[in-house]
Amino acid sequence: MKEIKAYLTVEASIVLPLVISTIVMTVFAFIYQYDRCLMEQNAAMLALYADSLRTQEADEWRYLVSSRISEQNENAFLFWKQKKMEISLRNNVVEVAGEGEFLVPLPEWNLIENDSEWVAKESFKLTRLEPAAFVRFCHIKERSE
Repeated sequence: MKEIKAYLTVEASIVLPLVISTIVMTVFAFIYQYDRCLMEQNAAMLALYADSLRTQEADEWRYLVSSRISEQNENAFLFWKQKKMEISLRNNVVEVAGEGEFLVPLPEWNLIENDSEWVAKESFKLTRLEPAAFVRFCHIKERSE
């Protein structure tokens, strides 16, 4: 068998950047997932808050919900920029829709899209139930079992 001489510096100069890039991209993917889950949690909490408001005036409901949206902690996101968070109430269904972008530090790392940002959209729906309707649903469920 013929012996081949190899140089550690040449091999390391090829392998080490690949390993470091893989680790850094994995960390950024985890941070992206964390920020996206945080946006989803904020949407769910906002929907629950909007559902708990029992005001008869639509303008008062919009004002209370809008003030809650502005109170949400933007500093909780690591690399995330929240573009929008909208909420609506139609036919006793509360719907929250949010959108955010994650800025990728180097455009060369973005393997998904051509831009240097990853965008995520989230929506959450919640049906408002009056207490009497909830009790009716419970009785129907008991009868079916």
